[in-house]
This record gives sequence, C-alpha cells and structure tokens, in this order.
Amino acid sequence: MASRPHPSVPRSVLRTVFAGLALTATGLLPMAGTARAECQLKELYQFPLTMQANRPLVDVTVNGTPLKALLDTGASATLVIRSHAERLGLPLVEKAGHKVTAIGGYSKVYTAEIAKFSLGGLQAKDFKIGVTGERDTKDFQLILGQSLLAMYDLELDLANNVARFIKAEGCEGQPLAYWAVGKPVSEVRLKELEDRAGKRRTRPQILFDIEINGRWMEAKLDTGAFTSVMTRDAAAQIGITPDSPGVELQGKSGGLGRATIDNWLTTVESVSIGGETIKNPKLRIADLFHGTKRRNTFDLLLGADWVRAHRIYIAYGQGKMYFTHNGTSPVFQTVGPITVPDQDEPDDKDEDGKGADGKAG
Repeated sequence: MASRPHPSVPRSVLRTVFAGLALTATGLLPMAGTARAECQLKELYQFPLTMQANRPLVDVTVNGTPLKALLDTGASATLVIRSHAERLGLPLVEKAGHKVTAIGGYSKVYTAEIAKFSLGGLQAKDFKIGVTGERDTKDFQLILGQSLLAMYDLELDLANNVARFIKAEGCEGQPLAYWAVGKPVSEVRLKELEDRAGKRRTRPQILFDIEINGRWMEAKLDTGAFTSVMTRDAAAQIGITPDSPGVELQGKSGGLGRATIDNWLTTVESVSIGGETIKNPKLRIADLFHGTKRRNTFDLLLGADWVRAHRIYIAYGQGKMYFTHNGTSPVFQTVGPITVPDQDEPDDKDEDGKGADGKAG
C-alpha cells in the first residue's frame, strides 16, 4: 500500500522556519529484525525537551531573547501567547472578526512580526506569527503546534526528554516502533481528516478510535494537555454525570480563554487503545468548551500523562501511530491543570453565521 501524504498543514510558518533548509539525516535509526532491508528511518532533527511537570518544553529564541515553547500536538498552529508578545515589545495587529475557540471561551487573534527566530539549529528571519491567549502562562511563551510538528513523522519519548523528526523510506506496511525489539507494540490507525459531519478538516489533528467501558469513542493526542480528560458529553454516553455516585468535583481549570471550567473525577471500568487495556483507571471529566458555541470533535484528550507513559511513533505517511508502554504507573494522572488542551489555528472567525462549530469553513 502506498504511503499517504502528510496532513495538509498551514504552510506560512513552515515555509519561513525551514526556508532554504534541507533537513538532512543525522543518522539511521536501528530497525527491528522483522523490517525489510530497504526500510530506513532517517533521523532529521532532535528536539531536546525540558519536562516542567507534564509540560514538554523546547528552547527557542525570539529576537535574541531565550524563551520556552510548549510542544503541543493538540494545537493546530504555532503561535505566541499574547501576554509574552507584549512583554517582548512585539507590535500586535488585531485580525478583526477572528477568534480562537479555546478552553475558557474565545480569545482574540493578532499577528506580530518576528525579526529573528531560532529553534536549535533552525533559524528564520522577518516573518509573521499568530498571537492569542487571554490568560498568562508561566512556564512557556510560545506553542509549537501541528503546523510544524506534522511536517515529518514524529517520535515522542517524553520519559527520556526527547522528540524527533523522522523520515521513513521504503517502509510501507512496516511497523515503525524501531526501539521495540522483543516488546509488544500497540498501534492505531489515524482518522482521516474529516469531522463527524463528513466535512474535510482543514487543520491537522491526531485522532483515532478507542474504547471506554466497551463503547467506541474518538481520542485526540494532545501533549499540551497536562492530564487526560474525557468530555462531559462522552461521559454521559457511558452513563456518568457529575451527579453520579462516586463522581467528585475536583476543581477548576483553564486554557487560553478568560474563564475557568469545572472538572470532575470518576472511575471507569476500562480504557482500551490499540490493544492496550487499562483497567479501572480514574479519569477527569470536563465541559471543555463551556461558554462557546463549539461542539466537541473528540471524546477524550489523551494528554501528556498518557504520552509520558509511552514511547510513540506518529507515522503520518502510513496514517498510523505505534506505541509501547514504558512501565510508568499510573498511566492517567488526576492532579494538575488541564492547561491548553486545544487551540485552533489563529485564522478562525467567530461563529456568528460563519461556521457550525465556531470555526470558519
């Protein structure tokens, strides 16, 4: 089977950051003995990570100022948090009529011009970047989203503080968890870029099917979410509400919007993902987009807690995700903020007549 093209991702930041740069392999990654000889995995770039609790942070510089960027597979765009853009003295131009639908409500969208940007050995000059966020963030100033991360296959190894860009060649139909010699490997097929109404998505998301209490649901991989969280609607599908016995109000969490949202803690019978089953885990529940007109496009955010307990290979070209459990327990954590579980690309208009879910069509 021929490999699928990578998702259609926003190109403005990609072209700027990687303009004139041909990422060349720094080495070949060793494949398991069952792989075909012609299958080669070429490591193109390695992201050294600093784990601030459950937040995977990357060192970047903007106009010579060292900053931290959140490596966020749940974010469509690469952007600067508005409070930090103001501290950097970046002139902001508001995009009239455009808003981001975020945890805690809507957030205005701006653009700013950056003179110099560097991410490790990758550098860019004189380009525009999106700016948004109604709340300050303490641990990071930028978000690296799918507009960058979906450019190549992506390995996530948060337990060892590293992520990698990888180029797979001659590997159609081959399992790509190259590190898993003699270990069980789970895999899921990534969903096509269509929403539940059958409309093609214009922004990349890492979505796949899972089972909770034996019911099929849709999960989204989101390293920007501090912990995993099930939507309130999904919980209701398996008979769990905030008033159900054993459900506890845990507190409030926030994201890019101004408001905070309630979240609850419950225990489910099982969560099955690609053949891996977790029995009787505790999960958080939240009405993630309370106060907005957006509908949930997923049932469970698999956050940085789940990601940190696994080593993961996202094979965009194959349309699959491979992963192994690294022994971390519990897989799902129940403390800490939800933080920034979802950001739409900052090119979205408000919903007033312009889209059924708070996005421009």
